[in-house]
Amino acid sequence: MEDATGSVSVLANKTDASSKLNEDDVIASTGYMRGGTFEADALIWPDVPTMTPSKGNGKMIFLSNLKLTGKTIELVKAADYVFIYNCTGWLDVAANTSAQWVVVGGSGNITVVTDPSIVEAGGLKILIHFGKDLAADVLRRRFLTSNGNDFIVEPAPDIVFTSTAEHLDYRGVTIIGNGTIDAATREALAL
Repeated sequence: MEDATGSVSVLANKTDASSKLNEDDVIASTGYMRGGTFEADALIWPDVPTMTPSKGNGKMIFLSNLKLTGKTIELVKAADYVFIYNCTGWLDVAANTSAQWVVVGGSGNITVVTDPSIVEAGGLKILIHFGKDLAADVLRRRFLTSNGNDFIVEPAPDIVFTSTAEHLDYRGVTIIGNGTIDAATREALAL
């Protein structure tokens, strides 16, 4: 709640949502005024809209915190787009593939992005986020703070590449750590 002309005290029951509030979160709430206090009966995050998964082009592989060897190298060679975070052994492999590479904090003949970033690949929007906030919480809040800077999650992504151990779908957004995605079918497979 923001009121540039003054302030209003808000009383909210302790719930999962209220315990995750940060100082600068933007939320909506329902409830009623009692005296000078707004008594909230629900807190509502901006959240990403529920979406039908968008379809794109090509095969994508997402790899974080691994050494590229055997199986992962073969999957990389079959991919059109390769997303890498904190992996070893990728530079030699990148030189010998025609895939488009997106490396978080890397270097070489590839696209280098920072964490967080939103990039487009194969017609899909991909949010890259390896911060401490869980990807689903970032999608609910539609923003995150990284290195003291606010990052607005706009537009809503199709895919979130993060350090999660397994993939899941949140309101039509695929959250993936190590795995592959067929952009045309949006089929995701964890490694």
